[in-house]
Amino acid sequence: MNWYALIYGAGTITLVYLTYRLYTANPSTESKLYFSLMGVVSSIWVGSEFFYYTFWGRITVVFYLVKFIGIALTPYAVLMSTLTTPMRNKIMKFKYTPIILLIPPLISVIFVFLSPVNHLFFTGFKEITIVDGHPRYVGIWGPMADYWHVPYSYFCLMVAFFVLLFNIKKSHTKIDRYLLITLFVAVLAPVTMNVLLLFFWDIYPDPTSIAIIFSAGFMDYMLAKYKLFKLPQPTIRGAAMEKVPEIESGKIYLIKGGGYSLVKRIVESRPTLIIGTKSPKWIKETVGDDAPAIWLSEVDSKDSILPERLEFEIQYTIIEFWRQNPKGMVVLEGLAYIRAFNSLDRILLFLKDIIDVSSQYDGGFMLLGDDLVLLDEERNNIEEMFDEKMNVNDNIRAQQIKRDKKLPENPDNMLCVSPENPKKACPNFKDALWIRRGGEFTPDSMRIEVLYEIEKKLGEKKDVIIYKPDEIFIGWKTLKIYSYLKLLADLGEKYGANVHVVGEVSRKDMKNILSILS
Repeated sequence: MNWYALIYGAGTITLVYLTYRLYTANPSTESKLYFSLMGVVSSIWVGSEFFYYTFWGRITVVFYLVKFIGIALTPYAVLMSTLTTPMRNKIMKFKYTPIILLIPPLISVIFVFLSPVNHLFFTGFKEITIVDGHPRYVGIWGPMADYWHVPYSYFCLMVAFFVLLFNIKKSHTKIDRYLLITLFVAVLAPVTMNVLLLFFWDIYPDPTSIAIIFSAGFMDYMLAKYKLFKLPQPTIRGAAMEKVPEIESGKIYLIKGGGYSLVKRIVESRPTLIIGTKSPKWIKETVGDDAPAIWLSEVDSKDSILPERLEFEIQYTIIEFWRQNPKGMVVLEGLAYIRAFNSLDRILLFLKDIIDVSSQYDGGFMLLGDDLVLLDEERNNIEEMFDEKMNVNDNIRAQQIKRDKKLPENPDNMLCVSPENPKKACPNFKDALWIRRGGEFTPDSMRIEVLYEIEKKLGEKKDVIIYKPDEIFIGWKTLKIYSYLKLLADLGEKYGANVHVVGEVSRKDMKNILSILS
């Protein structure tokens, strides 16, 4: 096997893997459909090149024809990808657009299949000797190739170029610009290599095929890397379509003192997306199941987003919701939790982008304040961005962490995490971890070894006791403690177990954290 075949073989495996990742990582959307199609037809193109350079003789005609099936469909897949990502273009509002644009490449595919019995796409085949001295066959282009396939392929690519340039100019957010520039580079690479072939015919391996490995792989990777969510049109109950007097469309609100009682009424009156630290299960039970809910959490689940994914999953999810639901309401809760993973400047830019996009779609944006663990300066900078501020005192709370005054008398296989000798602090517990310097479990091991033991116990649906948190987390910064306890609470939610905090709490920041989480 020659080295050309090895390049194409590795490229095919890469494309198949990335296409599979793309298909399994994203919900069923137009973007996923066309990016997956691009991965499939590119794999056919490059895979045929692999077999073409692996075999020789007349059988290479078969691989040559199959390659052109992939080549005929690739420009269509590229065009459709650019028309649907990251913003759906107006041309796609006509429901027959995908079918109409697919007809010309399908005609090319039919005539490629019929090449052995007609002389329209290929007038014939000639034997050549390249690379390793073995004879192979190539086609001699006919009128269908010159006047149908080639013009339409370049038409698709040129339209894709202009659409991308236009969208880059009018894009308002970092995620849009990032995806559009990625697409532009990926489309430019194979076109440049193809133009190069017009001047240098005898370049092997085919630079266009090498470029398509890069382009299709790059685009599939980018779309598979970031977790996107399918956000269906929320169902609004007809009998509950009354307006919420204190809330207007197109305005941004900062809510203090809770707010989920207000959110519950908003969900009944308009399409609403909820992103926050509360699990989708809790949202469904407390607010109702009419609103899609995204969970800010380090715990991996189909409805969760990592809190550091500001410009991508979080922002992109919000923008997609407004594109599908103009005048809809986005509720964001858990900004203090997001702050634990991001700089203040990054958060302010994120909020600025969201507020700008909300005005573009006349959408409402509501931030539920949980700012007790933020610094005064941080709190003031965030509040200045909101013109509308409201205090809503309600009793809707998520019991993420249970507060107990004393240890249970019959722990029944609970795990006690204590800064004191468990034999004295937790005498009735079979399982206990003693957090102390110089011991088996040190304060520095809380994030790895101790967390592993806690998750293992929660996975067995057994509760975990955090005894005297003031002493366990001594020396920790407030946001680090908050994010750690939030992670324990989310693991408990995932496995159906509880996390308890027991013992006197004297630190003000610890009291604030527990007031949010309990």
